[in-house]
Amino acid sequence: MIDSLEYMSLDEALQFVPVKPTVAISILLPWRKPATLHSEIDPVLRLYFEDAVKGVISSDVGVFTKAQAHQVLGFVRVHHERPEPRHLLIHCESGISSSAAVAVFAARECRIPLTGQFASLNSRVLGMLMLVKAGYQAI
Repeated sequence: MIDSLEYMSLDEALQFVPVKPTVAISILLPWRKPATLHSEIDPVLRLYFEDAVKGVISSDVGVFTKAQAHQVLGFVRVHHERPEPRHLLIHCESGISSSAAVAVFAARECRIPLTGQFASLNSRVLGMLMLVKAGYQAI
């Protein structure tokens, strides 16, 4: 089960050394190479999109998609259903918008308290995750 989580910037994630079994969601810009996280962090769900809300960039190319929201929900649920405790690390480029939105969602899904600054939370990402979760519940 996921019993703890945290979100951070790419720079912080590159320096992160796990103290217990850790899985991760790595969020980078579409043109970036995969982040080289600590070798004990496994598995890593790698997502690539721009940290923008619909309408702020010139097109929807590179924004968070419904398919990616399904990937996040599936990843969180699979690891939360496993019996052994694990930590969930979530990072994005700056650690304040996309990763914060995914962290808020994952904390709710796993019923884990979460503290932090959420003023810059990416509402498109959180909204898409909530929409996908609602779709799962309706089935």
